[in-house]
Amino acid sequence: MKGEGEPQSVDEYIDDMIESGYLNKDLSPNKCINCDSKDMEQTNVDRLDGWRDTLEYDVKCKDCGAITGHWAYGHWQF
Repeated sequence: MKGEGEPQSVDEYIDDMIESGYLNKDLSPNKCINCDSKDMEQTNVDRLDGWRDTLEYDVKCKDCGAITGHWAYGHWQF
C-alpha cells in the first residue's frame, strides 16, 4: 500500500476494495461504499429484445440508493 497522499494504481485500488469487503473477487459489489449495507438490488436492467438475455444492469443499495456496480456484457464495472 502506498503512503498517504500517493496515488494508487487501479490494481491496488481494486485489491484494497476486495480486502475491505466492498467488492468480491469477481469484482461484483459486496457492500455499499457509502453506508456499508449489503442489502442490494438489480435495477435499470436492459435485456435483449426487452425480455430475453440480460445485457446490462446496475446494482443499487436498498438503504441509501447509491449505485454500487454496473454489469455489462459479461463484465463488472464500478
